[in-house]
Amino acid sequence: MRYFICDKKANYKGQHLVHTLFCPSLPHENRRQIVGRFDNCKQAIEYLYSLNKDTGFKFIGCKRCNQS
Repeated sequence: MRYFICDKKANYKGQHLVHTLFCPSLPHENRRQIVGRFDNCKQAIEYLYSLNKDTGFKFIGCKRCNQS
């Protein structure tokens, strides 16, 4: 299991990137939201959507650290 972090600030497409804890592209500490421990990025994103059902937020895995 790995720890996942979500960027509180959306990118230019309106997506919040989900990173692993040791990703070289982690956002600044002020923009990090700890998601928790999951087997993969897909599970972390599903969890984020379950917490934000009616918000319209979009989540996507960081391509740099989530190869699987």
